[in-house]
Amino acid sequence: MATSEYLSTKSEESSREPFKASAYTGSAYVIIVLFLIFPYVIFTHYYFCLGFTLFNAMIVILIFTFYKGGDSYEVFIHISCTL
Repeated sequence: MATSEYLSTKSEESSREPFKASAYTGSAYVIIVLFLIFPYVIFTHYYFCLGFTLFNAMIVILIFTFYKGGDSYEVFIHISCTL
């Protein structure tokens, strides 16, 4: 992932620094993978770990969605509160 981001950023003609972009992408990738495999390191019941990992995946998707979305967070809170 980091190498792909480096090459992609380097081929673009922009002011972004390829090394910094690849470092951010690579570190985010490693953190997310560790977050997703965390239940398997701690617990021994595989079905519980699978459920925990799926829950963690939904949390990651929500965080990235609302991080990029800006004011989507207020819409999400409004919809969640009306259910």
